[in-house]
Parts: sequence; structure tokens; C-alpha cells
Amino acid sequence: MTGPRESSSGRRLRCCCRLSCETKNETVGSEVNLAGRPGVAWHSGMRLYGSEHRRAGWLLVGGVAMMLAVGVYLIAQQHGNVRRNGEAGALNIARGLEASISARFDQSVASLKGVATDVAAAPRSEAAALHALQNAARYDPFSNWLGVLDSEGRWLVMVDQSGVRATAALEQAVLATLRKASDRGIALQPLLRPSATSEWLMPVTLPVPGGGTVFALVSASRIAAGTESLNLLPESIVALVGSDGTRLLRYTRGNEALVVNGPPLDARRLAQLRAAPAGYLDFFSQVYQRRQIAGFVRSATLPLYVAVLVPVDALDRQWLRDSLGPALVLLLGMIGIVAFGIRLRHALQSQQQALERQRYLAEHDMLTGLLNRDAFARRLRQEIARPDVGHIAMVLVNLSNFQVINDTFGHAVGDDVLIEISRRFGQMGVDEAAIFVARVGGDEWGIGAVQIDGDAGAHALAERLQTCLGAALTLSGVQLELSATMGLAVFPADSKDAIDLIRCADIAVHAGKNDMRRVSRYQQAMDTFSAEALALTSDFARALREGGLCQVYQPKIRLRDGVMVGVEALARWMHPQRGNIAPMRFVPLAENSELIHAFTRLMLAQALAQAAHWRHAGHLVPVAVNISANNLLDADFIDTLKALLEQHQLAPALLELEVTESALMRHAEVALHRLEELRSLGVKLSIDDFGTGYSSLAYLKRLPVHTLKIDQAFVLQMENDAADQRIVRASIQLAHGFGMKVVAEGVESEAAAMLLRDYGCDYAQGYHFARPMPAAELEARWLTSLAS
Repeated sequence: MTGPRESSSGRRLRCCCRLSCETKNETVGSEVNLAGRPGVAWHSGMRLYGSEHRRAGWLLVGGVAMMLAVGVYLIAQQHGNVRRNGEAGALNIARGLEASISARFDQSVASLKGVATDVAAAPRSEAAALHALQNAARYDPFSNWLGVLDSEGRWLVMVDQSGVRATAALEQAVLATLRKASDRGIALQPLLRPSATSEWLMPVTLPVPGGGTVFALVSASRIAAGTESLNLLPESIVALVGSDGTRLLRYTRGNEALVVNGPPLDARRLAQLRAAPAGYLDFFSQVYQRRQIAGFVRSATLPLYVAVLVPVDALDRQWLRDSLGPALVLLLGMIGIVAFGIRLRHALQSQQQALERQRYLAEHDMLTGLLNRDAFARRLRQEIARPDVGHIAMVLVNLSNFQVINDTFGHAVGDDVLIEISRRFGQMGVDEAAIFVARVGGDEWGIGAVQIDGDAGAHALAERLQTCLGAALTLSGVQLELSATMGLAVFPADSKDAIDLIRCADIAVHAGKNDMRRVSRYQQAMDTFSAEALALTSDFARALREGGLCQVYQPKIRLRDGVMVGVEALARWMHPQRGNIAPMRFVPLAENSELIHAFTRLMLAQALAQAAHWRHAGHLVPVAVNISANNLLDADFIDTLKALLEQHQLAPALLELEVTESALMRHAEVALHRLEELRSLGVKLSIDDFGTGYSSLAYLKRLPVHTLKIDQAFVLQMENDAADQRIVRASIQLAHGFGMKVVAEGVESEAAAMLLRDYGCDYAQGYHFARPMPAAELEARWLTSLAS
């Protein structure tokens, strides 16, 4: 139900707070009178205040000076931090870049080793080399070209990533510039560009046992592209240097400049690189004419050094940029401190008053003056945490038909009702310290009681609350009889957590409303709300969106000759992590949410598409689909069904909709109207799970349905249970009397089938005839015997 509007409670709040407000007003008034009285005391106070102000002023100046000194020190210290961070950052980025480049080149190296093995094992010829290269190119996404150079240097074969051989001109250009592989294994050669229009390529070579060279050509721009995701300063430079000191390439991040085949490193610099597998250098670069910090790493698999160079002046500018903000904040902070000091006393006084007010509002309900939900939960948590805690009862009271009072008399009267009930409940807390009361919702109260006698004490508390609530209440000349639903939960039997204990009481309230009970004790069976169910609902919604559900089909058999006369479409869900989820788990999730409409649309669309497929194949197979009562309540359901039938160009008579008996009775008149519309559309209708609901004969005769399906609960043990036999026989006679056909569900034995045949049952479904199966299996096993 909807609670009253809080805006109408101003007069109640003033009444509840009158005592505290009057006390505060008297105190404030005495302060004003004392301060406004002239005389010696006033001037003495001012002198004392002035002395304290001067001392506070000197303290403030000293604080500002100390703050300034600390700020300057920290800004200066930041310079060293930027320098150290630059060194560490360059080294860390170099490590990451080396790992990335080595991992990429490992693909090329693996390809070269495979080609070398194939070439060494085959007769030396261009055709054999081409075949080996084309095999390797399929598994190498990194190398732009793979090639083989004859041991005599007479011919060269190259293929691109697709295995297409290069042109003769390109092969000749590479042959003219590529050097033979070194006997030392993998080698990186200076970059080459076969023509003025082509891009720079880095050769990676490997000698072939018995002579010859295999090589890979990798785009320099592809290597440079790996730096785009790195956190580099714009002026930083990435450099690749061979183990012999050859400068292979340099790439500047800021202007994306790529420089290849620079002058070799001098001996001193090369010796510094070789001294350790990783580190950093601080040197003056003759190439760039500026001081640099370089973090370098030697590749573990390639004759290669990867270095990241950061200009020192770029770090200085970074330091200035980083320091500008703190310096400005420092200046503004000092100004603010002075201004803050001037108004500090007044601000503290105002803040204290505001805190007191906020503390009260944060813990109390504005309308009734009781504790609010948060304060109640804290109090309950405190009681649970006590070392001598015993049983604690949690009672949640939900007022019945409060919305009627609001709508009839207005929200002002509704507020009066809430205040009176809160006064009655609150008086119990005043009389007994072991009871604490809160208004936790619009028309809900939470009552906690400590040191009770288990369940008996909780029920006794509920009876007292019912008595308290049952006293007549007269408002606006009308005597109101109030009632409420109460949910009970007990610590520690139901929960050992305060919030969860409130949740348990709330679940008990809802269960009591559904069962029309005044007092409902929490039971574990009521609790269908869990994190697992919520996660499964989310997964089910994703399965609906992404096509994670499928259908299987169970034949419907005519008992007199054993011929299939139709099928029932059943949903199946194969969860990617949990495996097969039973319909009894996911169908209730859909029926209790808006997902039921999307779920039904999906099942109808799949069933109609399959029926249309069978019709095109020459088989008219009626398909039955289960729908929910929520679908019948949906005003758009009829239009959706029409659109699906038109989309698949299927006759409505080939579709049968099954609705459970209990669903029909839940919203009888609306369901009857919707069923009439569906029947006029030409769709077949059936009552599913007959015998488990509470439909009356007067209502049953009005239903425009064609088929009655007897629930399997009466069929499974029918051959051994005389009572089930009588129920089934009576149901068949009743349905035939209303002109309906009868389908028995859950037929699992020949004996049950024979009894049903003797009773005059028309059709049957069950494992005795066939389990639900995919469409392809159904076509192979049953469509040949389909009745016309």
C-alpha cells in the first residue's frame, strides 16, 4: 500500500519537538540578554576576547608560515620524485615493450624455424621453398613477408601473409639488399625498403642447415604501433638496437616520426648496455642534442635491446605542470585559512546546531517522532551484539487497507491515523525498556523485543500489538476499525544478522497477506528470494536476448490407433556454466517478472516457425504452446499472436494454447474474455493440469476451450490407485459432457494407456510413447505416421 505524504505532517512535527525547541530558545535568549547588557563585564569580556584573538592570530600566522615552508619543500621534493618516476617509468615501459615485441617476433621466429626445417629436409629448389613458405604463412599473422634465400645467393622466394608469392621485381629488390644469415642463429638486419613507395621492413634471418637463409620481413610501422597503448610522454622515443650496436629504428610518440638505420652506438654506450640485462642510462644525446634518460631491456630471445628515451627537459616541464596546481592550491589555501579563521567561531556554532538537527532527523521519522528504519536496524544490531543476548523478536506490522483511509478521508486524516498508531506502539516502548519501536515504511512499523521466551514470546508480543491496534479509533466523526498483518522473525533461530532478520519478517508479512492470516511466523519455505535466484533471473534474461533457449517437442498420441495427432512445444535452457536448467526452475522466474511476455513471444515464434517448416514439407502438425495467466492479462497479447501467425502464414487451427486451471481461476473474468477473443481468432484452447485448481462447474461450462488435459499427478500411479482411477474417469466423462476432447499427461506404462483407452480418453502424452525430442528426431520417427 502507499503511505501518506510527509508534507502534511508539519504541525505534528512541531508538536513532537516543542519541549526541545522551547529549551533551546530560552538558552539562546539568555545569551543575547547577557551580551547586550553594557558595563564592566562587557568590556572585560571584550579585552579577554581580544587577547584570545591575538593569540589565535599569531598561531594562525605561524600555521600559514609552516604551511608555506612545507609546501615549498614538497614542491621541491616533487622534482626528485618526477625524475625517479621518469627513470622507473622508462624502465617499466621498456620491459613491457620488450615483452610485447619479443612475443610478436616469436611468431616470426617459430615460422622461420619451421621453414628452415622443411627446406633442409627437401631438395633445394624454388618450388620446395615456396611450398614450405606457404604452409608457414598460414600460421604467422605478424610477418609481412616470409622468404628463403639460396645458399649461393642466386635466387630468392618470398610470400605474403596470404601465401601469395611476391613479384619478381620485389624479390630482386630484396635479393639485392638482404644479407645472408649469420651462423650464430637468429639475427636482425638493418631495415630495408624494396622501393620508394613501399614501407620499411625489418629482416629477421635464420641460417638453414646445409646452407641458405630463411627470413621474415616485419613492417616497422607495425612494430611502432605497439607503443600506442603505452603511457608515454609525447616527447618520448622508443629505440630498437641490435646486440652489435646497430641502431635499427627510433620512433617518437609525439609526432609519430619513424627513423631507421641510424649510426651505430659507440663502444662505451654499447658496453653500458651489455653490462646488465636491464637498467637505465643518463646521458647527453649527440643525435638529439639534449640530455636523455633511457630505460633499456635486453630481449631474452632476440639479439635486440629495447630502450625508451625520455628527455630530461620534458620531465622538468612535467614537474612544472604538476607543481603549478599544488602551488596555486597552496596560495589559495593560505588565503582560505585566513578567511576561515575569521569566521571559525561563528561557523562552529552554526555547525553544532545543524549537527544536532541532522542527528535527530537522521534517526527519527518526521511524522511520528519514532525511530526510522536505519536507526531501528542499528538498535537491532546493537542488541544482537550484546554478550548476554538471548532471543530477540522482530515483528513487522503492515496496516491493512490504509490506502482506503487516505483515499476516503484525505492524507491529513491518514497522517492522524499513523500518529495515533505510533503513539500506541511507542507507549509500549516507554512502559518496557526491552521493547523498541520504529516506523519503517509508509504504513509499516517495526517492533523489536529483547530477552523474550523464543517463539512463545514472539507470539505473545504479536497478540499484545493486535490488542493495542484493535482499540477503536474515531476520526472526523467516523469510528475506524483497524487491522494489520504481522510478520514474526526470531533471533537467532531465523537469522543472526539484523538486516536479514528484518528481511525475514518482511517475507513473513507477504506470506501472511497471501494466506489471509493476521500473524505469520517466518518459515524457511517462504524464502524464495536469494542471490542465486537473482543471478539466474539475470542469466535467463540474457538467454532470451541472445538466443540461449530452444524447443523440444513431445508427441500427442491418439489412443485408439496410436497415431500422432500433434506435438507440445517445451522450452529447454542449456546454461553455459550450469548446464541444463530444468523448466521448473526457470519458468517460475519468468512468470514472476516481466520476462514472461518476452519468453512467451519467443516460444510462440519458435513453435510457429517449426510448424510452418513442417507445413512446407507437406505435414500439417498442430503445435501446442503453454501460456501464462500474465499473458492473458496483457492487452497486446492478441495483436502479438496475430502478427506471428501472419508472419509465418500459418492457419490458427494449427496452434493450440494451453493455460493451467489455477491460472484461469486467478483472474477469471479477464481470462474468460481473452479466451473468447482467442477462440474467435481460430486458435485451439486447452485447460492444462486439470484437477489441481479450484474451478467450479459453473465456471468450467463457460470456458471456450476445446481440450481438457488431466494432470499427470492423477495418471502416474493410476493403475495401482483406485482413487486416481475414479478421478480420471470422472474427468473424462465431465469433459466429454461439455463437448471437450481429453488428453492424459504423464502416461508411462502400457497398463495406464489401456485403462485410459477403456475410459474413453481421446489422446495421451508421456514417456511410454515418447520423451520430448528435437524437431529433427521427431521428423525421423513420427511424421511418417502423422494422422491426416
